[in-house]
Amino acid sequence: MPAGCRSVMKLLYRALLFILVASSVVHGAPPPEEVSGTLIFLESPDIAHLETQKLTTCLTWLVRELGLEGKDLPLIVVMHISERAGKAAGVAASSIRRNSSGNRGDVYYEFWIVGQGSAAVYAVNLEAVLERHFVLKLTDAEHADVLKRVVRMLNASVSVRKQ
Repeated sequence: MPAGCRSVMKLLYRALLFILVASSVVHGAPPPEEVSGTLIFLESPDIAHLETQKLTTCLTWLVRELGLEGKDLPLIVVMHISERAGKAAGVAASSIRRNSSGNRGDVYYEFWIVGQGSAAVYAVNLEAVLERHFVLKLTDAEHADVLKRVVRMLNASVSVRKQ
């Protein structure tokens, strides 16, 4: 096997190992408004800590803005990885993926955050998950208004975290 292929295989192996073994799984604690869905967080060990509370708050505000209160939210697996790990895993930019075994109830979404996240990245991608899952039909203006309000609220909020 050529040396170049061997190094690519090593990187791929490390990325898979990270995803399967080295990741820490944390369930997002619902904010006071209580989101009825579940967020699962996986983090690469070589990236700064993910703001899990901010993501949970973002989802809560999106649910409220989109009028989805009381509906069962899909499972969303948030994978926060470094650019290096993203390159090894073939994920160049933050994105979402839908996964299913064929049954509607078996659907879950992957939200990949490559590099440092931001309020805009969180809002755009979580809104896309909700829009796709609930087959929402928003106009461009409605879409822009929802994202603008949620990003503004997230940027205005203060996160408190124990060191």
